[in-house]
Amino acid sequence: MSFRLVLFIAFLLFAYETVQAAVESKLAGVSLTELGTYIYDAAQGDSPKTEAQKRVDELFEDGIRHIVLTPMAHMSNPRKSEITPNTPPAERPNERKRYLKLINYIH
Repeated sequence: MSFRLVLFIAFLLFAYETVQAAVESKLAGVSLTELGTYIYDAAQGDSPKTEAQKRVDELFEDGIRHIVLTPMAHMSNPRKSEITPNTPPAERPNERKRYLKLINYIH
């Protein structure tokens, strides 16, 4: 084999490894959002896993170790930074408990 061919093959291998590493590093973190009937919750004990737990397991299998939980909310005024949760006030204590259960499961 000529020196140029060996050098070209080495370059291709190096380029492939560089691109592969770049693609994998882009999936370092992900954001989960509650939507419709999909809510943050975690089963306790021997209960079947919730959909959120199953999704967290899938993300961990894919190598993702940084998960951001994004609560559903809306801005009350476009000129201010005040955010109001979409959860009714009476349900917020339960929402907090569900968040904490899922956070503990993730950790």
